[in-house]
Amino acid sequence: MFQSRQRIILELLKKYKYLRISKMAEILHYSTSTVRRDLIALEQQNLVQRVNGGALLIESKFTEAPVDIKKRIHLDEKRHIGALASNLINKNQSIFIDGSSTTFNLCQFLDPSLNLTLYTTNIDTAGYLIRNYSNFSVTIFGGELYDFEAGGNQTIVQLQQHVFDIAFLSCRGLDKKFGITDRLEKEAILKRTLENHAKKIVLLIDDSKFDEVLNFKDLSLSMVDVVVTNKKPSNEYLNLFRSKHIKVMF
Repeated sequence: MFQSRQRIILELLKKYKYLRISKMAEILHYSTSTVRRDLIALEQQNLVQRVNGGALLIESKFTEAPVDIKKRIHLDEKRHIGALASNLINKNQSIFIDGSSTTFNLCQFLDPSLNLTLYTTNIDTAGYLIRNYSNFSVTIFGGELYDFEAGGNQTIVQLQQHVFDIAFLSCRGLDKKFGITDRLEKEAILKRTLENHAKKIVLLIDDSKFDEVLNFKDLSLSMVDVVVTNKKPSNEYLNLFRSKHIKVMF
């Protein structure tokens, strides 16, 4: 029965490419917890990738979720988060924006009058900033490219030469026990490095990523100054954030 369900899930993902867990549960008439367990098993076999409350079919263990798909998932929520986060930025600040689709949505809400100095590791993010904010200074860090983003040792060495006023980061999962996690080791290393290179760290995360745990530990939650999300977190998370003196915006 277990393997039969997994085969059905794979067939669904072949047809739709991406589905939310809630939609799979509705189609298959299973509980969301059952679907989630099946997806975990399929991800361990490198057959699917869990992402943002759903899953994608992948061709091999090296395949990352396509950029255009990630940008469309939870778009309204990400825009809401981006608009809120933009209120944290002041004039003449140096800002690091990571390569996630969530932080990408911050870019459209920047105030052109603020005279910002912007840094990123993502080609799409840098291109958007250059096209839309000709008065801003925009720097993209180099390194090994993956999914339109630079990472690896070269990127870390360059990043370590800077101290940013604010670093805007996202992640693939946030869990009360395991904290902030990501799928790729290079993503996690970059974010851990930023612990010592940003005066303020702001975590942008939509509600689908709560209670998700991925393979690699990011920076410590205690290093985060502000969490920006799209709706009020549970009381358990609010108490966790309060205990670590983290401001929450939603």
